[in-house]
Amino acid sequence: MPTPKNLLKITELGEVSFVDKGDNPPAGARILKSAPSKPGATVAEQDIQKQIDAAVAKAQADAAVEKAALEARISKMEEAEAVAKVEGFCKSNHIAPEMVAPLRAVQKAAPAEDFAKVQAEIARLSTSLHKALNELGARVGGVSKGATPAMDRLQKAADEIRKGRPELTAEQAMEKAINENPALYNEVR
Repeated sequence: MPTPKNLLKITELGEVSFVDKGDNPPAGARILKSAPSKPGATVAEQDIQKQIDAAVAKAQADAAVEKAALEARISKMEEAEAVAKVEGFCKSNHIAPEMVAPLRAVQKAAPAEDFAKVQAEIARLSTSLHKALNELGARVGGVSKGATPAMDRLQKAADEIRKGRPELTAEQAMEKAINENPALYNEVR
């Protein structure tokens, strides 16, 4: 309980103090302490206080806008990185580029460990499918790699087309290679 000895009584506040960092630095708070306008304050003192208040309000508004813009940029960069990873996954597993957006939507909606399971299963199925198709091609007579020299040249032509136009699927590149090299295609048949 305050006693007359330890009771502090302020009768006049004649100073404006700026505090750059508050008591809670992790919160990033910046504090401006100022004395309220005294009823007998001069017009100049009141104008200074208004200018200080306006400057503080503008700085706070500018900081909020800058923070929102920075958060938006970070969000866009993170999304672009995530899409690039899904595109790489699709490309390495011979999945059509049209599947990037649906896979990204699944990735956003599913917990990370569940999406990792989906990716592992897609990769497993893709590998199994390609292995089965190569075996089938070898049995049917030459649509797998190395079956005939003409098929190898046609495949190399398709690979070159795909390097120049990575948006094409393997099938689209092969079709373009066949259209550009009908004599080579006739050799394969």
